[in-house]
Amino acid sequence: GIYTLSLHDALPILYRRDDYKGSFPFVDFIQPVDALLAEELDITLGEGLQAYSEGNDSGFRCLYLAAPEVLDLDRLEGFAFSSEWGSEKTVHAELHLEDYLNTRRGRSHEIDVETTRRDRVLLRYEGEVDRRLGSAYRCLIAEIELRDATFQLVDGKWYQIESSFVTRIQGIVSAIPQTTIVFPDHIDGDEEK
Repeated sequence: GIYTLSLHDALPILYRRDDYKGSFPFVDFIQPVDALLAEELDITLGEGLQAYSEGNDSGFRCLYLAAPEVLDLDRLEGFAFSSEWGSEKTVHAELHLEDYLNTRRGRSHEIDVETTRRDRVLLRYEGEVDRRLGSAYRCLIAEIELRDATFQLVDGKWYQIESSFVTRIQGIVSAIPQTTIVFPDHIDGDEEK
């Protein structure tokens, strides 16, 4: 007869498989951090955001905003922030951390992680009401070295990146020759063709 495995019986077999490594070899080098470490990283992130908003070095290798999902760029007019005072929100063509932080300037309290969790990034599509993309925290991309380890914040979650993997990627990137191509200056109103 035909023997079929129940999901209960199949899970241990599937768990031990490693054929994913052929397409996704990096997965084993990136691990989520526990809640206690995530809280510590959030405190460091808040300090970095405050320093950055004051024009100082954030201490982060990278710190910027990016959409955590695929967007319809053909219809997208731009981004706005719920943290901007007033009902008319400024629409920004690009999603930049500086634009978000500018909406926070002049407030009675400093920027911190809880603030970024409350503030929303809004999408404006042609002819539609603003749509929430998510919290500013969810849109933050951050990378920092802390206690001889590399940590990244992506889509609102902290991950630790294995040191050997970081070193290997840095080696690959540094081996790419710099271009000698001179690009033309951008003139406002020009469109890509």
